[in-house]
Amino acid sequence: MLITKIAETGLSSSNIKWYKNKGYVLPMKVSSHNKKIKVVDYSKNISVKVEDLPPCSHALVNVKCDICGKILTDLLWQGYKKRTHKNGEYYCYTCTMKEYGTDKSNKTRLNKSKSFERWCSENLTKEESDNVLSRWDYDKNKRNPDDVSFGSVGINQMGYWFKCLKHPEHGSELKKITGLTVGHHIGSISCNKCNSVSVTHPYLLIPFMDKGDALIYSVGSSVKIPMKCPDCGYEKKIAISTFLRAGIGCPKCSDGVSYPEKFVFNLLDQINAKFKIHLSRTTLKWCERFQYDFWIPKFNCIVETHGLQHYEDIKGNHWDNIAKTRENDMFKKTIAEDNGIENYVIIDCRKSKLEWIKNSIMISKLPKLLEFDEDDIDWIKCHEYACSSIVRRACDLWNSGIINTLKLANEMKLSRSIVIKYLNQGFQLGLCDYRPITRTDIICVTTGQIFNSQNEAGEFYNIKSSNICFALKSKTKSAGKHPETGEPLKWMRYDEYMKDHI
Repeated sequence: MLITKIAETGLSSSNIKWYKNKGYVLPMKVSSHNKKIKVVDYSKNISVKVEDLPPCSHALVNVKCDICGKILTDLLWQGYKKRTHKNGEYYCYTCTMKEYGTDKSNKTRLNKSKSFERWCSENLTKEESDNVLSRWDYDKNKRNPDDVSFGSVGINQMGYWFKCLKHPEHGSELKKITGLTVGHHIGSISCNKCNSVSVTHPYLLIPFMDKGDALIYSVGSSVKIPMKCPDCGYEKKIAISTFLRAGIGCPKCSDGVSYPEKFVFNLLDQINAKFKIHLSRTTLKWCERFQYDFWIPKFNCIVETHGLQHYEDIKGNHWDNIAKTRENDMFKKTIAEDNGIENYVIIDCRKSKLEWIKNSIMISKLPKLLEFDEDDIDWIKCHEYACSSIVRRACDLWNSGIINTLKLANEMKLSRSIVIKYLNQGFQLGLCDYRPITRTDIICVTTGQIFNSQNEAGEFYNIKSSNICFALKSKTKSAGKHPETGEPLKWMRYDEYMKDHI
């Protein structure tokens, strides 16, 4: 039985949100870095109701054993929670051993020692108990769950074999039952392969160099495994959790656009919205020195994707703090509204995860404004696009026949300068045959071939470079003939040709 009603507890970065949500007022102090703002004073304790303590709290409480009546003082809250039964009763260690454990005087099992099967029936719901016991592999364990103690460490101290009911092909896995009987965490004996990337997120498998890793690790794993960039083939080791959050982050073909921006970009593209990305004073003069993520002219709307730095101080960021960032955000919004922007939408993207950004979008006013529902969007497609390289997309469109950079920019809803930058990057990686335009570049209009100089073109078609020069100056209509068709070859300077074909 719990005696303590009010407990003293310390504060840390891991529990302040918990107590704020519970309605507690936290002690504050003036920041040593910025005298204008106040931060939580971690040096002070607060008094809270014991029922409001988090399960892992180190607060001290006084309890009374419900069997022998012994009072225990200064017991850790998390220790109390572990020994509290579902009926709310608390047994001290001595009574626990007498009720369930081993008689240490003669090292023999007591009659009241619980089997694993009995523990499941008493501590789990009937559905949970049936599920756990039906997964018991009788062939490999060679023992029944009724013959095994609820605290047994298992075969060679490695646990017991449990089958997978959903996917028999996953086979049996060794599980320590103490994770369930002591920790009361039913997920501790779940099938690992059912929680693996290959089952929960099969659309992420492309970059995995060893597909077997996808059967072993879950999406939350911090283990670094080898992956290959699907766009340029660059290989690197990366944690699966990092890959899920921000993509592979290829250093070779990275486009410098954040995951949230590309996620929203694809969403707007799916609903056929007419929009511009990275709105600045080159488009609208009133933007001044600021840049806005998205501008949707039809709805007089600006969309901003705010990352973590807009909500809390980022460790290692010595240039901006949260106060300065928020002041800058307010100034940007004020300028936009003063210049006629009626809808200023901020998407909370502090976590670069599919579900988080999806939920942030759906609770914003964007769905109502643009008239779309959750089912109208292919969210997996948004994620895949956000994890891909825009550099590769630009190169693919160029290779498909859109060899005009202005048309390409309109197709991709990007500025022409950005598209040229991506094509240059792709050319260096061998992803496309685009190359920067120089003053000496010429094009054979008849064949569409581009050459660095008149000499290069002359050598290719076995004609004098001076003849090509006359054709470029319009002194002659053509210079040379096609070696196969005999068609006259017409010439232009490439930059002039592009002006005529925009």
